[in-house]
Amino acid sequence: MPNAKAAIFRAPSCRWMIFSRTGGGAITKIGGLLGIKWPAFDEASAAAIDAFLSPDLRHQNAAADSLPPVFAWTIKAYEAMLTLRDRPQSSLALSALDEVNSTFELACAFMGPAFAEVEKRAAQAETEAAAICRGARRIDPQI
Repeated sequence: MPNAKAAIFRAPSCRWMIFSRTGGGAITKIGGLLGIKWPAFDEASAAAIDAFLSPDLRHQNAAADSLPPVFAWTIKAYEAMLTLRDRPQSSLALSALDEVNSTFELACAFMGPAFAEVEKRAAQAETEAAAICRGARRIDPQI
Protein backbone atom coordinates (compact mmCIF):
# COMPACT_ATOMS: atom_id res chain seq x y z
CA MET A 1 0.00 0.00 0.00
CA PRO A 2 1.43 3.44 -0.89
CA ASN A 3 2.59 5.77 1.86
CA ALA A 4 1.12 9.21 2.53
CA LYS A 5 3.75 11.00 0.43
CA ALA A 6 3.08 8.76 -2.55
CA ALA A 7 -0.65 9.39 -2.27
CA ILE A 8 -0.23 13.07 -3.17
CA PHE A 9 1.90 13.56 -6.28
CA ARG A 10 1.82 15.22 -9.62
CA ALA A 11 0.55 12.66 -12.08
CA PRO A 12 3.05 12.03 -14.85
CA SER A 13 1.64 12.19 -18.32
CA CYS A 14 2.45 10.33 -21.48
CA ARG A 15 1.05 11.44 -24.81
CA TRP A 16 -0.70 8.65 -26.71
CA MET A 17 1.43 9.25 -29.81
CA ILE A 18 4.61 8.68 -27.78
CA PHE A 19 3.02 5.70 -26.05
CA SER A 20 1.94 4.11 -29.31
CA ARG A 21 5.39 4.61 -30.86
CA THR A 22 7.40 3.38 -27.88
CA GLY A 23 4.96 0.73 -26.64
CA GLY A 24 6.66 -1.00 -23.74
CA GLY A 25 9.17 1.83 -23.33
CA ALA A 26 6.41 4.22 -22.28
CA ILE A 27 4.95 1.61 -19.93
CA THR A 28 8.37 1.10 -18.36
CA LYS A 29 8.88 4.87 -17.99
CA ILE A 30 5.48 5.41 -16.39
CA GLY A 31 6.02 2.41 -14.10
CA GLY A 32 9.35 3.85 -12.99
CA LEU A 33 7.82 7.26 -12.29
CA LEU A 34 5.04 5.69 -10.24
CA GLY A 35 7.15 2.98 -8.63
CA ILE A 36 5.01 0.24 -10.21
CA LYS A 37 6.23 -3.02 -11.72
CA TRP A 38 3.90 -3.88 -14.59
CA PRO A 39 3.03 -7.35 -15.82
CA ALA A 40 4.59 -8.39 -19.13
CA PHE A 41 3.75 -6.05 -22.01
CA ASP A 42 3.58 -7.54 -25.48
CA GLU A 43 2.01 -6.99 -28.89
CA ALA A 44 -1.27 -8.60 -27.78
CA SER A 45 -1.51 -6.10 -24.90
CA ALA A 46 -0.82 -3.21 -27.26
CA ALA A 47 -3.49 -4.44 -29.67
CA ALA A 48 -6.04 -4.79 -26.83
CA ILE A 49 -5.31 -1.26 -25.61
CA ASP A 50 -5.52 0.11 -29.15
CA ALA A 51 -8.87 -1.64 -29.68
CA PHE A 52 -10.17 -0.27 -26.37
CA LEU A 53 -9.17 3.33 -27.13
CA SER A 54 -11.52 4.14 -29.96
CA PRO A 55 -10.60 7.17 -32.07
CA ASP A 56 -13.18 9.37 -30.32
CA LEU A 57 -11.38 8.78 -26.97
CA ARG A 58 -8.05 10.05 -28.29
CA HIS A 59 -7.61 13.75 -27.55
CA GLN A 60 -5.67 14.47 -30.72
CA ASN A 61 -8.64 13.19 -32.76
CA ALA A 62 -11.32 15.12 -30.88
CA ALA A 63 -13.87 17.01 -32.93
CA ALA A 64 -13.44 20.78 -32.78
CA ASP A 65 -16.89 21.26 -31.23
CA SER A 66 -15.99 18.94 -28.32
CA LEU A 67 -12.92 20.95 -27.29
CA PRO A 68 -13.09 23.48 -24.45
CA PRO A 69 -13.43 27.11 -25.52
CA VAL A 70 -10.21 29.05 -26.03
CA PHE A 71 -10.34 32.60 -24.76
CA ALA A 72 -9.83 35.31 -27.33
CA TRP A 73 -6.88 36.71 -25.40
CA THR A 74 -5.13 33.33 -25.62
CA ILE A 75 -5.44 33.34 -29.39
CA LYS A 76 -4.35 36.98 -29.49
CA ALA A 77 -1.23 36.19 -27.43
CA TYR A 78 -0.38 33.21 -29.63
CA GLU A 79 -0.72 35.26 -32.81
CA ALA A 80 1.40 38.05 -31.32
CA MET A 81 4.11 35.55 -30.40
CA LEU A 82 4.10 34.17 -33.96
CA THR A 83 4.49 37.72 -35.28
CA LEU A 84 7.37 38.40 -32.86
CA ARG A 85 9.08 35.22 -34.00
CA ASP A 86 9.28 36.68 -37.50
CA ARG A 87 9.52 40.39 -36.58
CA PRO A 88 10.96 40.75 -33.04
CA GLN A 89 10.46 44.54 -32.98
CA SER A 90 6.81 44.55 -34.08
CA SER A 91 5.12 47.31 -32.09
CA LEU A 92 1.67 45.92 -32.97
CA ALA A 93 2.55 42.50 -31.55
CA LEU A 94 4.07 44.05 -28.43
CA SER A 95 0.97 46.20 -27.96
CA ALA A 96 -1.22 43.12 -28.35
CA LEU A 97 0.79 41.36 -25.63
CA ASP A 98 0.44 44.40 -23.36
CA GLU A 99 -3.32 44.29 -23.91
CA VAL A 100 -3.39 40.55 -23.18
CA ASN A 101 -1.39 41.18 -20.01
CA SER A 102 -3.93 43.78 -18.86
CA THR A 103 -6.80 41.37 -19.54
CA PHE A 104 -4.99 38.58 -17.71
CA GLU A 105 -4.24 40.79 -14.70
CA LEU A 106 -7.90 41.80 -14.52
CA ALA A 107 -8.96 38.13 -14.61
CA CYS A 108 -6.44 37.35 -11.86
CA ALA A 109 -7.90 40.09 -9.69
CA PHE A 110 -11.33 38.46 -9.98
CA MET A 111 -10.18 34.85 -9.70
CA GLY A 112 -7.42 35.29 -7.09
CA PRO A 113 -9.68 35.12 -4.04
CA ALA A 114 -11.44 32.02 -5.37
CA PHE A 115 -8.13 30.26 -5.99
CA ALA A 116 -6.89 31.25 -2.54
CA GLU A 117 -9.94 29.55 -1.00
CA VAL A 118 -9.31 26.41 -3.06
CA GLU A 119 -5.66 26.35 -1.96
CA LYS A 120 -6.72 26.79 1.67
CA ARG A 121 -9.15 23.87 1.42
CA ALA A 122 -6.52 21.71 -0.30
CA ALA A 123 -4.04 22.42 2.50
CA GLN A 124 -6.69 21.48 5.07
CA ALA A 125 -7.45 18.24 3.21
CA GLU A 126 -3.74 17.42 3.04
CA THR A 127 -3.41 17.97 6.81
CA GLU A 128 -6.43 15.76 7.45
CA ALA A 129 -5.08 13.05 5.13
CA ALA A 130 -1.74 13.07 6.96
CA ALA A 131 -3.53 12.73 10.30
CA ILE A 132 -5.55 9.79 8.97
CA CYS A 133 -2.36 8.12 7.72
CA ARG A 134 -0.68 8.61 11.11
CA GLY A 135 -3.70 7.06 12.81
CA ALA A 136 -3.73 4.15 10.37
CA ARG A 137 -0.01 3.54 11.00
CA ARG A 138 -0.71 3.28 14.73
CA ILE A 139 -3.20 0.52 13.95
CA ASP A 140 -1.06 -1.22 11.32
CA PRO A 141 2.61 -0.06 11.13
CA GLN A 142 2.95 -1.47 7.57
CA ILE A 143 0.58 1.16 6.16
